Amino acid sequence: MKLKTFIERPVLSIVISVAIVLLGGIALATLPVEQFPNIAPPTVEVMTSYSGANAETVQKSVIVSLEEAINGVENMTYIYSTASNAGDVYITVYFKQGTDPDMAAVNVQNRVSKAQGQLPADVTRIGVVTNKQQKSMLKAVTLWSPDNSYDTQFLNNYLQINVIPELKRITGVGEVTLLGSNYGMRIWLKPDVMAQYGIVPADVTSALNAQNIESATGSFGENYEGVFQYTMKYKGRLVTPEEFGNMVIKSLPTGEVLRLKDVASIFAMAPPLIDGYGVASGFEIYLQDRAGGSVNNLYTVGLEFIAALMKRPEIGSAYTTFNVNFPQYLVEVDAAKCQRAGTTADAVLSTLAGYYSGQYVSNFNRFNKLYRVMIQSSPEYRIDPESLDKIFTRVEGGEMAPLSQFIALTKVYGPESLARFNLYSAMGINGESAPGYSSGDAIRAIREVAAESLPRGYSFEFAGISREESQTSSNTAIIFLICTVFVYLILCGLYESFLVPFAVILAVPFGLMGSFVFAKLMGMENNIYMQTGLIMLIGLLAKTAILLTEYAADRRRAGMTLVQAALAAARVRFRPILMTVLAMVFGLLPLMFASGAGANGNSSLGSGVVGGMLFGILAILFFVPVFFILFQYLQEKVKPVEFLPAPDWEIQSEMEAIEERKKNKNNSKQNNPL
Repeated sequence: MKLKTFIERPVLSIVISVAIVLLGGIALATLPVEQFPNIAPPTVEVMTSYSGANAETVQKSVIVSLEEAINGVENMTYIYSTASNAGDVYITVYFKQGTDPDMAAVNVQNRVSKAQGQLPADVTRIGVVTNKQQKSMLKAVTLWSPDNSYDTQFLNNYLQINVIPELKRITGVGEVTLLGSNYGMRIWLKPDVMAQYGIVPADVTSALNAQNIESATGSFGENYEGVFQYTMKYKGRLVTPEEFGNMVIKSLPTGEVLRLKDVASIFAMAPPLIDGYGVASGFEIYLQDRAGGSVNNLYTVGLEFIAALMKRPEIGSAYTTFNVNFPQYLVEVDAAKCQRAGTTADAVLSTLAGYYSGQYVSNFNRFNKLYRVMIQSSPEYRIDPESLDKIFTRVEGGEMAPLSQFIALTKVYGPESLARFNLYSAMGINGESAPGYSSGDAIRAIREVAAESLPRGYSFEFAGISREESQTSSNTAIIFLICTVFVYLILCGLYESFLVPFAVILAVPFGLMGSFVFAKLMGMENNIYMQTGLIMLIGLLAKTAILLTEYAADRRRAGMTLVQAALAAARVRFRPILMTVLAMVFGLLPLMFASGAGANGNSSLGSGVVGGMLFGILAILFFVPVFFILFQYLQEKVKPVEFLPAPDWEIQSEMEAIEERKKNKNNSKQNNPL
């Protein structure tokens, strides 16, 4: 349908315009809108905890089993894990771009289920959580009490009950992480008092398992005719600290009973912060997604690698949080002494864990939620190694003996946390490029330094966004080549020629050159935003060049010579092309000189398109007419042009003007032969 149809039928034009506006409004209200393209890879995070275990124990007993089960899951690119001395386990599985995050989470969960039987009982009891999310934090929020009327624990619990569940139900939210301790029942054991009564933490655990339970108690009169049926209801789990305190631990010889409150302090709270109770609590919101040697050697090589990186001008900073100088105590149990005393090494270790590490032993219900019951000795009983003299375990004959009798401590140094990457021991290195250098420059510098400085048996890999950039940078040329090919094929169909489209295509390199020149002047890098702008630029330049060649082709078919057609098209389209390009440039200036959040991406996109349009307009106005003459001439050698019998009135007037100018020029020469 030609433009003439819309001019002659204005009502049709108005109806189509209104329909387009209405459809656009509906789409705007219903379709999802994102500020930035999704370039982060889909990720699934596996989390659990092994209370009281150090990083090395966590890695050997938990992470290795889970990683070996997860490794090789469909579409996985790499896997990264960390183990802390607090017993926390975090395993992050990264997937190929475009992977369905729901299926990725299901596949990982299935793999985790297979490994459950190999995990320690304490880990299985706590559970292994699998979440899908992007490894990019959307927002960090702080809830605070300005008048100090609420402490941190109250705020944490308020978030857990009233805020976080609501946020998790919002479409697009992958995970909400509380930056604080969960509400729970803390039972602070008193080792000296427990020793007097001859009990150990295992006795408290047994009492909790026996008395803090839910039970189906049945009913009276069921299945019997002629009587009323009465359902029996057990009170269920204990709820308040007072109820836990009254729980019976042991019957005394005097006929009295020993209750939990006699040997422990009970609090319905999380463990207090080191600096006491605060007045703020926070949480983080994450988007939903769509081994080469010893740890010490790894640390040494990593520090040498960082030192080599810092010598490169492209690297602004490089650092690691990995540290192997964290003070620890190596625990050794004398099995012979245990045997002579009539106990076992397991019993000694169980007592040690019960008092020092904190054990998850039961549950209780409150506020319509399920919370944990934790036992541990009071902080004042576990300050230093000498406290082992006051911690007792039960030996033969029911007597009590201090743990220091069976345990030897050796002060050592080790890592505070351990990490693994694709099942190999790893340490993370973070950094940024120096001013004036792009992230691509930094990536190249890292590769070069690694090739020069890393010893045999050590390697490196990028993670997160850097990994995506390092893998996709080589695809940039392919993407642009594909775009150019598609534009060329469309132009071939438009012109019914394989030669004339080159008059349009050859204008594109000028625009791309302008994009890179402007980006360099602005100190921008060739990132995903600039590449998105370049794809748009190809379309804009091609569209503008098409208008000019279309005008020239129409005039050639009307009977003008190649030169006359090219010059006439350039003359007619000069003002519209110039106005279109300048309007585009001025509209993009705010992006080009953007500041604040997202400024780098906005400036990269704006600079690339502005530079490309300015350079491209010169090519379109001065080179495209020349290209048209050349390739149209070659095309006519293959297939002669078919002239129109009756040219358009506008073209006819232009031809008459050309003839008039030629006539005036000839008359001028005749009148002025010199």
